[in-house]
Amino acid sequence: MQYSQGLILKSRVEEIPLLFHFAVVFIDNGELKVMHNTVDQDVIIESFSEYSEDRVVEEVWESGLINYSKDELYESFNRCKKPFDTINYNCEHLIDCMLGHPRKSEQLYRVGLITVALLLAYSIYRA
Repeated sequence: MQYSQGLILKSRVEEIPLLFHFAVVFIDNGELKVMHNTVDQDVIIESFSEYSEDRVVEEVWESGLINYSKDELYESFNRCKKPFDTINYNCEHLIDCMLGHPRKSEQLYRVGLITVALLLAYSIYRA
């Protein structure tokens, strides 16, 4: 597949198959790279080949980032560099920050709903 700068990648992580990881495509001197927030390295830029060692891209979509120049994308990325935090600053939050949107994480929202539903079901079962 041909990737262009500013596309958002939605990838499945081999180690955590129930969750997705999100990244932004960045082209640097003709080399395909990705910008993303990781558990062990925080916010990084790495080659697509390194990124895809333990991830499989399942979806790709356009966002306002495709209209950014290389310099604008890099500036947005640097402005949004923060340490990884599953609840407060994960890979979805990084992309929201780069887009200038309020931070949200659909995955955390779904996990929270499922947890509440399971706890409710358990309490009904125990009653």
